[in-house]
Amino acid sequence: MDDLVIKVLYAMTAWFRYICLIVSLIIALPGLLSAQRLVSQRQKDIEAGLLYNESVYVLSNYSCLASNSPEKLSLNELLQKPVEGFYFYLKRDAETHVLLLRKPDGTFTPFRESLEAIKAALDADSTKVMTLFLDFYVETELESSFKEIGLMEYVLEYDTKNGWPSLKDMLSSGKRLVVFEVQKHLNSPSWLHNMRDFVEHTDADWGNQPEGVESFDERLKKNLSLFTGYKFLETSRGNSNDISALARQTPYLIESFKRAWIRDGRVPNFVLVDKYYAWLDVSLVTFRNFDIIYGAVTNNNELLNYVNWEGMSNYTTGKYCFPLEPGAELMLSPVSPGYRIEPATVYVSGTQRKAFVGDFRARPLRIDEDIEIYLPFEGDEKDGSSHHNLTVSRNVEFIQDPIRGQVASLENQARVDLPTASELRMRDHDFTVGVWLKIPKYLPEKEDYCILGAKNSTYQQALHLLIRNRKPYMGFFNNDLVGNTEIEPGKWYNVVWRYNKRNGEQAIFVNGKLDAISFDRPAYLGSDSLYVGFVNFSQSSNFVGVLDNLCIWSRVLSDKEILGLSNQLLDLRISNAITWLEVLGIGLILMALVSIAYLGYRKVKGKPRQEEADAEVIEEAKVAVVPDAPLVENPLEESPLVADAPLAEKPLPETPKEIEEAPVLRNYIRLFGEFYVLDRDGNEITSLFTPKLKQLFLLLLLHSSRGSFGISSRDLTGMIWAKSSSAKSLRSVSILKLRKILERIDTVEILFASNRYILQFSDEVYCDYRVCLDLLKDKRVRTRPDFEYFYDIISKGEVFKGESFDWMDDFKSYICNSTVDVLSRFINTYPIEDEADRVIQIADQILLNDPCNEEALFYKIKALMRQNNFKLARYAYDRFCVLYQEMYDEAFPSSFERIVSVSLPELLGKEMP
Repeated sequence: MDDLVIKVLYAMTAWFRYICLIVSLIIALPGLLSAQRLVSQRQKDIEAGLLYNESVYVLSNYSCLASNSPEKLSLNELLQKPVEGFYFYLKRDAETHVLLLRKPDGTFTPFRESLEAIKAALDADSTKVMTLFLDFYVETELESSFKEIGLMEYVLEYDTKNGWPSLKDMLSSGKRLVVFEVQKHLNSPSWLHNMRDFVEHTDADWGNQPEGVESFDERLKKNLSLFTGYKFLETSRGNSNDISALARQTPYLIESFKRAWIRDGRVPNFVLVDKYYAWLDVSLVTFRNFDIIYGAVTNNNELLNYVNWEGMSNYTTGKYCFPLEPGAELMLSPVSPGYRIEPATVYVSGTQRKAFVGDFRARPLRIDEDIEIYLPFEGDEKDGSSHHNLTVSRNVEFIQDPIRGQVASLENQARVDLPTASELRMRDHDFTVGVWLKIPKYLPEKEDYCILGAKNSTYQQALHLLIRNRKPYMGFFNNDLVGNTEIEPGKWYNVVWRYNKRNGEQAIFVNGKLDAISFDRPAYLGSDSLYVGFVNFSQSSNFVGVLDNLCIWSRVLSDKEILGLSNQLLDLRISNAITWLEVLGIGLILMALVSIAYLGYRKVKGKPRQEEADAEVIEEAKVAVVPDAPLVENPLEESPLVADAPLAEKPLPETPKEIEEAPVLRNYIRLFGEFYVLDRDGNEITSLFTPKLKQLFLLLLLHSSRGSFGISSRDLTGMIWAKSSSAKSLRSVSILKLRKILERIDTVEILFASNRYILQFSDEVYCDYRVCLDLLKDKRVRTRPDFEYFYDIISKGEVFKGESFDWMDDFKSYICNSTVDVLSRFINTYPIEDEADRVIQIADQILLNDPCNEEALFYKIKALMRQNNFKLARYAYDRFCVLYQEMYDEAFPSSFERIVSVSLPELLGKEMP
């Protein structure tokens, strides 16, 4: 009996062992499968060409920075897991001077031992990529430690020109270790990257935070992101078993990661965790299973620094990257302050691991677009915008300021009454308010100096833009933002307040620079009348000082627009009156309508004599027709081939009997200003030229112009594909693509002879650069009509705008220098008394090509003073002095007062014609 019991017990024990083994296998199986899937996913990432900054890595908070839940695993155990990064806190031993590493339990161990363990892990696994964040306050010879252990062979140094490499290149080169310093140190080796320069994060415990406010341009430079959303999971979500269940049963952790990705428009590269759990493998599989959708939003091939996306409640830089789940669809609708973006919307479906959506093109808005009110305070309070809003000044004096000319002086409860916030489109809407202000002196016990306010004192309805305690201040009542710059008494400041409804951004700018910013703030909902210099919640908050150029826009101004306003580079007066071009256009339209009506009447009344009338018109007109003349941008302007012909050879019929249809602009290439190309049917094909194809086209064009005989295939390859291992193949494919595009034009051909490429144009193609080159090289700009034709070409903007290559410099310099010579010869042929506008335009063109041209400055100031525009004359002078100081490192010798008082011939040292 006893033997039977023993056997039964033995059998039960054996079965229990088998059951435990099976259970342990079941428990471990997901982790094993996840680990295998991670290996497989990493291989797919490599094959898809993912860059270092496009992949996701688990980062262990090994030294337990601000953590209540320290890691239980050792460093060697973590290196066996899918952990690819560590935060290490270092200090130097006071006695031995040995560099020590803080362990999770708070004790310290020699840092050398940890470096040796990391090297062993890299040696053992040739596919492992590792990132270290080193936090230390003492000067230390890290480089010698890395060299002694042999880690330098793995260390990667950031390439400032090409950016982070692909994972594939990292593995093939063996450079698989990236090292960051958390604190900024002087004389750090180039491979020790400062975290603040590269990694975007919002965790205050991590390293030196930017002093003041980080600008959007600074954010644009960063290309890595730290995700701290899992940092305190154990303390906030219960024990590890609860976390594991949460990770497997709910999408909370996955969605948190995804939201961070969408919010920033870049991959959250480093997932910081206090403890490693097996469920992280499952989460990491999901993270890496997202398709990567990327692209750019650019203006003139430059990335924008601030982009909102409709429906996402976020803002990103111009270089965007979003996750897309397999089988899902994503709508991309970018919006950026100060720009109109095309295409407006793109729909993307996930089809591959990494997909390039394409570039969105941004075009700048005019500064007067959506301007609701403009108060220049030129002797009165009248609105200078096209809306001509009714404004009423109360006790406001208009005085002459030595720097800004006519300004508004507010004292003794003075104010200006404006329309309502609803009428100015500020209620529940984007808006920007800008002003020049000066507070001569601060009054005792007076905290607030209100620039723009309302009478309401209700939450979200009490608008108050003011100076509080000497700093800019913005609020809608209990919804406020405080600036950082102190407004000193007796000085002029340009202050701008901006609200962006899409992401709830409140921002303050001082003298063109971002001063303070906050997000997720509700919109201003007031609809009451607004007041300059007054706010209702405090009678002592009235403004005491002087104001100038107060503007309100019902849109978000861009950083560049705000900087332009601060630097006096944008003219707010362009909406004041209809320009002569608009008058001319309206007049031509009216003439055309009258003529059409007249012709319709004649056709009805005089049909039997129509053939005679046509014959008379043909006989009397004798208009010379130039077959296949290239077409110019404005069909009302003369063709370049007939522009030089005397007027007597081009008589017009006294009474036209028929109006011909305006010719369609076609076969047209513009290189002055924005790059612009039209095909044989008049369709724009500019977007077909990718940046690389545009570069290839320009290189061929410049080496095929007058006096040139093309470019050799060797030079062509070296200038564009010098660093590519498959340069010959890329060259062949690119030339084939360019030929396909140029086939749409009659005709531009790429010829290849004697091992040289040359671009050949037919007479039907109009290219402004080639025409300009002909005018300059033949010195054909001799008369006023010649000059007007030449000026019309160059006034479109800078030649090869937005392009900058070493091989292009000589061509650009020739055009710029020659243009300045021609402009300088003709500027004195326009009398300032009668044609001040034209003199200013020519002077601006000279300064565009030669920013420190003194003669152009003299002409411009004299012309502006002739128009009684003292303020703009002074701004032009001040701006010139700044550029002169930067270029020559010395002050400009002529004072503004001397330029104004002395005659132009005396300033120039020569007689005027």
